[in-house]
Amino acid sequence: MKYIEYLKEYPPQVVPKEWGSETWVFNNERLNICTKILEIKKDKGFHYHFHLIKEENFYVQKGKVKYFQIDPYTREVECCILNEGESVFLKKGVVHSLLALEDSIIIETSTYHRDSDSHRTHKNSEIN
Repeated sequence: MKYIEYLKEYPPQVVPKEWGSETWVFNNERLNICTKILEIKKDKGFHYHFHLIKEENFYVQKGKVKYFQIDPYTREVECCILNEGESVFLKKGVVHSLLALEDSIIIETSTYHRDSDSHRTHKNSEIN
């Protein structure tokens, strides 16, 4: 029961974003795990950034998104469309961005999230 009480002490929190919202379901440094639900409005998304520590997986629960990453060797932008039921795994250091092609829900599972580990690089010109 101690663990259940611990979970009750840290209820999910909703963080409004210009692209929609981010619900922090669970973020625990000791366990090194984080789960978020990203609700992204059509034609919105987040600009290019990377993490030096965090590794993450994006699973498209609903909708369709365009995923971008920058090749670390050529600096060329690579992109792909992720449909419902598809996912992508990002190793630490990968510069990435995401654009919702329709209203979308993304489940993000990652190592522990620290705000200090989000390093913005530049804007994605495809995002309004």
